[in-house]
Order: sequence, then structure tokens, then C-alpha cells
Amino acid sequence: MGGDDHYGIWPHDRNSCLSVSWIVSKCRKPPTVLDESHGSLPGRTGRAFDSGGSMRFPPLNKKSNVMDIAPMVDLVFLLLVFFMVGSKFATPSLEMELPSASSGNNSDSENIIISVDRKERIYLAGTEVNQTSLSERLSEMIRKRPGTQVLLRADGKITYNLFVQVMDRTRKAGVQNLRLEYEPK
Repeated sequence: MGGDDHYGIWPHDRNSCLSVSWIVSKCRKPPTVLDESHGSLPGRTGRAFDSGGSMRFPPLNKKSNVMDIAPMVDLVFLLLVFFMVGSKFATPSLEMELPSASSGNNSDSENIIISVDRKERIYLAGTEVNQTSLSERLSEMIRKRPGTQVLLRADGKITYNLFVQVMDRTRKAGVQNLRLEYEPK
């Protein structure tokens, strides 16, 4: 091997006048019988010859270093779809500036209280008023104490229509700071 060229001849022994048939005869190997350690195919008789054109299989004990990543890619896409469908999307909300409280609770003496009972009677600061006089008296109280918080206490059994009318009257009176009070369940 060491120092041989393609035809098994040492470079200094090369003869330029060699015939082509001699080179071809040197290149061809006679058919050799494969040894019995390779085994035989079922249903075949005779022996296999190694004539240069036979099909060679890779050895069975050699392991491949190539890893198939297609199943992993499928799994990643399935997880991606699962988390996209299962996630809770952020709901759009209005930009608001929430008020900050200096103390936990304001006392009722600092607030103007409007109450509506089950019989749909309206009370302003403890005295009964009708809907038309509510906005007039409330606007007078707001002018005397600007920035005062108005607290609306309504019974749960009143009609929704009356509740909306009372809220409209407070807005017409110029109330900027209205708070609803309810009893938690």
C-alpha cells in the first residue's frame, strides 16, 4: 500500500508502454467467496461472490450518531398550540386613575347621605324629599361644602328605574364624587 499508485505498481517501475489489457487485468480481482460468518438468506442456495458489484450492508453493530428531531419538533408545536389556546388573554380595559385613600373609612358626618328605602321614599341627610327637590337641595349642600363625597344607600328591593333616576338627579346637582353603598352577601 505505502507508495503504491492506483494500479499496485511502484512509481519508479512504471512503464509507459504497458498495454491497456495488462492494466485492466491488474485492476480486476477474481471473484472471491464470502466467508460463512455473514450468514445466508432464507430460500437461497449456493454461495455469494464478491465481484465488486454486490450490495454491501453496513455492519449491524455500528450505531448511528444522527438523532431524528422530527418527533421533538412535533411535540414542541403541540405544546405551543396547547398553551396558546389554554391561556387567558388579557382583557382590554379603560385607563383609569384610581383615587388614593388617606384613611380607611370616611365617617358619615363628612358625607352627604342619600337613602332610598323599600317603599321607594328618598331621604337626603335624614329628611324625606321628593325627586324634584332632591337635585335643588343637593346642589345647595354641595355649594356649601365643595369636594364632599355623596353616599347613595339604596334598598335592594327598589326598582332599577328609580335607582337610575336618583343617580341622574345627583349628577344634575353637580356631584363629582358619588359612592354607592351596599351590603355584601
